Amino acid sequence: MAPLRSAAALALALVCLAPRPAPAQPARPAVELRYRFQPGGVSAYRLSAEQKLEVGTSLTAGETQKFSNRLTVDTRQTVLSAGPEGAVVEYGFGAPRATATLQGLEVPVAGLDDLPRLKFNLRVSERGQVSAVEALVAPELSPEVQRLAAELKKNFIQNAIVFPERALAPGESWTEERSLPSGLPGTEGLSLALKATYTLRGLEKVQGRACARIDSQVLMGIKGRLVKNGLPVEADLQGRGQGQACFSLEEGRMLRTQASLGMAGTLEASQAGQSAVTTLKLEASLTQELR
Repeated sequence: MAPLRSAAALALALVCLAPRPAPAQPARPAVELRYRFQPGGVSAYRLSAEQKLEVGTSLTAGETQKFSNRLTVDTRQTVLSAGPEGAVVEYGFGAPRATATLQGLEVPVAGLDDLPRLKFNLRVSERGQVSAVEALVAPELSPEVQRLAAELKKNFIQNAIVFPERALAPGESWTEERSLPSGLPGTEGLSLALKATYTLRGLEKVQGRACARIDSQVLMGIKGRLVKNGLPVEADLQGRGQGQACFSLEEGRMLRTQASLGMAGTLEASQAGQSAVTTLKLEASLTQELR
């Protein structure tokens, strides 16, 4: 039906039909989002991540470096101890499966063979707040894995979803604002400003379990000046992301999380009245599901 005819038909129906009161909807109860830690409890997940990065420069107009990578790895979370203040959770990895390309050609992925030898102990509250992370890194591990351990240690604290103290009814939201160290190439030393809004959408079934569905919308930006290779650099990058998480109210643990983000902007270096602009475009996605 054409749009104008659809509108006319709807208007006629509204005029000709006597109005009827809408049936009352039962109030949907508020729920508390809380982790439930049991000593010895184990949660095993499969994590899949993909990243695409494009880098261009005004020095070679029209040329762009394109890099991509994919990673799949199983993770295991074991509750070592639990109490009123939260729990200590050991986080470990299985053997990773990773690929990477540069300009469409496959390139080696170095430094991941030792990933299963990495372990972390996290102190986590029942609201999901990570207050401390201990990296259990053997000194003989490769420098690449040691650097990865340092990055993961930061990510555990920075990227956790922290539930609000209050109970939430479906449709209610809460917001978090954070300032995090930037991990984007070329912006080391600057901060990433992040604003995340989470909304409890309602209850649904996942893997046969009742869970709370939580949607997220994220705005982020990196803006400021740094010195790189002796040159002043102005950074201006903006991005946004979205995600969805399914949290089991009965079991008190995540069943599934999905997230994607995009970020783009410029790094402008200048000296003696001349400047060079580097453009960055990043796309990333992540899925983690209980096995």
